[in-house]
Amino acid sequence: MRNQTEKSITHNGIRKPIEEWAIEFDLRLGPLRQRYYQGIKNNHSSDRILFGYRFQKQKEVKDHKQLEKQQIRNKASKMIASYNNTDKKKGFPRGDLNIDWFIENVFNKKCSFCNDTNRLGVDRIDNNKCHSKENVVPCCYECNIARANNFTHEEMKTIGKAIKKIKKLRKNYG
Repeated sequence: MRNQTEKSITHNGIRKPIEEWAIEFDLRLGPLRQRYYQGIKNNHSSDRILFGYRFQKQKEVKDHKQLEKQQIRNKASKMIASYNNTDKKKGFPRGDLNIDWFIENVFNKKCSFCNDTNRLGVDRIDNNKCHSKENVVPCCYECNIARANNFTHEEMKTIGKAIKKIKKLRKNYG
């Protein structure tokens, strides 16, 4: 049986077994052990061993605005991938949405139905076509769920006014 001190890390001047670091930072022990052995082999920093490569990458980004922009780009990328996956499952061709277009035309706009700016994504104008630049409008989560395949795009414009009123009432009384 190995001695626990063999698997110790010095972090911020304090040396502890990796099991104790796992408890202190609420880390999963399995991945921490893997990072430990990789780190020892490749002479990684204690930060990288404890928190992984992504943490180190984020730490290297000194400008908060740059980090915020990257997080927005990551969110747009995930949403586009989700829309493409949905289209693929429905047998539609892949849409032409891209990250820069999505940020400019979705995240920087308001919901087409209720004018909300929270939890924005896109809604297809024609649900029988793929998610493409010509076939989507910015849409909040609530309006998108309400519309689904229940209403046409034009009907949703009327319903969106009611959703806007309800949201306003909830903000005033909530």
